[in-house]
Amino acid sequence: MSSFPHTQHLERAGCPRTFEQLLDVVVDGAGTDVRHFQGLLAAVRSRPSFFEDFLPFLYCIALEARDVLPSPMPALSDEGEVSFDERQCASVLANAFFCTFVDRVSENCRCADGYPSINFDELYEAPPGNTGELAKMKMLFDYFDEIRRRRLSEEASMRRIRFLRRRAKDSSLEDWLACDTKLLAPRVYPLGRGLEETTGMLRVDFANRLVGGAAIAYGSVQEEIMFCEHPEMLVARLICPPMEPDEAIFISGAQRFSTHTGYARTLDHAGPFPPENNEPDLWVVAIDALPIRSDEVALEFSRPFVLRELTKARAGFEFAEPPTDIATGNWGCGAFGGDVRLKSLIQWLAASRSGKQLHYFPFDSQVIAREFAPLATMLTESGRTVGDLAQVLLCDLRPGNVYDFVRARLSA
Repeated sequence: MSSFPHTQHLERAGCPRTFEQLLDVVVDGAGTDVRHFQGLLAAVRSRPSFFEDFLPFLYCIALEARDVLPSPMPALSDEGEVSFDERQCASVLANAFFCTFVDRVSENCRCADGYPSINFDELYEAPPGNTGELAKMKMLFDYFDEIRRRRLSEEASMRRIRFLRRRAKDSSLEDWLACDTKLLAPRVYPLGRGLEETTGMLRVDFANRLVGGAAIAYGSVQEEIMFCEHPEMLVARLICPPMEPDEAIFISGAQRFSTHTGYARTLDHAGPFPPENNEPDLWVVAIDALPIRSDEVALEFSRPFVLRELTKARAGFEFAEPPTDIATGNWGCGAFGGDVRLKSLIQWLAASRSGKQLHYFPFDSQVIAREFAPLATMLTESGRTVGDLAQVLLCDLRPGNVYDFVRARLSA
């Protein structure tokens, strides 16, 4: 279950004035004997006036928890919605910084109760020279700096960040095969462009089953970068247990506070994001693809696997609230090992059935940039339906080049 921060030991210790005192607080809260938090030391050294003004502010907003946070803390374990305002999110994240969620001991991004980890201790354990973890800590510092600026200038708002959990409806084999909705032409963007460039669209988080993945540990790919540039999204880790195969988690209203360069091992912090450039009401949906091991590639093309991924995408795309367009990319590929052609068609199928246009950002996939749009044009211009494409993917599919297979079956 979700938990309330234990601020008593933080209050007893007082605001740390040295790195050793900070380390004592973090180790006490994290429930670990590991004291080699070299990543935290590097982050502290990178931040001017860390102990003079930055840490005292974090200390104050962490102690606000007892006044601003709901008790007991809500849990979003089934369909429903929970929301936090800007001040509440800041208090949660300040407590995560000090590791005051003492009953949520981190172990490889999760806790003993199955929930995602919430304390930042695994992020602090980065070895010297690990630029990705240091970059993410600097992103979190950007967030706290901006929240502090708003408080000092009396610009803090009651902006609410919404967290919603939804299940897919009508996603049986028969439902997909019987759907006579026409396929909607997707828009495929040039290589190198990213989802963060979009506005007014439902942005897909290429999620882990534990929402946020390894954002506050060792991960530095799409989901982790998104959550560290938008730290208020991390609050989902406090209240959301792992997703089931037919579930998606939506986050609305989280703001961006940082920019970055690079990806994975080359990730680096590129400075704060201008607050005036924030989208008024950003919507993100977290959907987790099945990881594909190298010895089970053929299974990805089997009916159970394809139907599961269609159900997951439907949970994320069949949503009554705005926006009506979907911004996505190579979901379930890369580190998850999925076939980029198959995953693009699964997402397109789910978006079309939901009546929403798919905006596809190939990032670095030459295959998608070169082949997806021509195939989609052929199918949409010939009036093909969701059921037509579902028949191929769920009943006739074989391992190999999925685009060629679909073209051969549906070109007549």
